[in-house]
Amino acid sequence: MSGAGTRLVVRPPVHRGADRREYGRLVERALALAAEGHQDPEVARRLTAEGFRSARYPDVPPTLVERIRRIHGLVSMTERFRREDRFEGAWTVGGLARTLDVPADWVRRRIADGTVPARRHAATGRYLIPDDPPALAGICTQAAAQHP
Repeated sequence: MSGAGTRLVVRPPVHRGADRREYGRLVERALALAAEGHQDPEVARRLTAEGFRSARYPDVPPTLVERIRRIHGLVSMTERFRREDRFEGAWTVGGLARTLDVPADWVRRRIADGTVPARRHAATGRYLIPDDPPALAGICTQAAAQHP
């Protein structure tokens, strides 16, 4: 025996994300990005780019972001567009369709042909229809004529 030795540092594997040292910061950042309207895959991509990782992978998977969001009661923007009639002061496609008692595809076709003015939401790409009473009156007339 020479008496020489090597110092070895062993880090036991972490099996749960909640056991990672920066987990609290990851959760905080994930919730902030989701609240800004970013979709789960985009939040995961940004977190990974910022140096965060999950317990078992070198990145942050979208499923982790979804789990964090759901645990904290934050509904995704996509789900909000499905559920809510109005969003940011404008009509959603589903909301206008429910109000007019027409299929959502009817509204989408009118958006495509320019009959119904709409803009796309920056984070989700979903349509928002301005709450313009004169324009909506014309749309209501069309809907009533085609779906008596």
